[in-house]
Amino acid sequence: MDDLARRIEADKTRELVGFVAEGKCASIARAVVAGGNARAILRDRDECAALGVETGSTLLHVAVRGGFVSASKLLISQGADPSIADDAGMLPIHHAAAADAFKVVEAMLDAATAVESARAPAAVVAAVTDGRVSGRTLFPRLVDPRDARGRTPVLTAAYAGEFAPVMILAEMGASLAAVDDEGRSAMAAAAEGGHTGVCEVLASMRAAQLVKSRGIRLKL
Repeated sequence: MDDLARRIEADKTRELVGFVAEGKCASIARAVVAGGNARAILRDRDECAALGVETGSTLLHVAVRGGFVSASKLLISQGADPSIADDAGMLPIHHAAAADAFKVVEAMLDAATAVESARAPAAVVAAVTDGRVSGRTLFPRLVDPRDARGRTPVLTAAYAGEFAPVMILAEMGASLAAVDDEGRSAMAAAAEGGHTGVCEVLASMRAAQLVKSRGIRLKL
């Protein structure tokens, strides 16, 4: 590849970063379909850093922080990996929880479930595909990944004062009793930040989880 071709390729990939930062799905799709280096940088933090993307983020992190649901789904469909963490150990789902982007939270869980299901034994894949069992039920750790500070997405949302992600994550089986590396629970984090709405949601969802858990035990 000569110097001119390299410059053209570099300009195209820079444009892709801009498209993602603005959530422009049509432009993202055209850039990825055009080939070249565009598809390769979807999974490469170093390539993203070279293009000015900070904090060890991937393009999926960028789309998620912007709350762009369609762009996030598009990137995943084209090979972006929701299990890659940034320099703070945060996955895209952590950023979605902090940004009150609950639709993106759902998209990240769906993507992670699909990846995990594909790695599972054939019988498990068939059960998920047939709808006999939820992939999220089979892989509960998907809703509770921890960042470098030991925070799960629920904890991240609680610190940020965002109650909607707490609700959706709790409904999907996320632990409300988890504590981070400083020993704080989601309730403690929310209370410390003065997020009374989050505290109320956590109390309600925790009670619902306990009732459900006791109901399951009674049936055994």
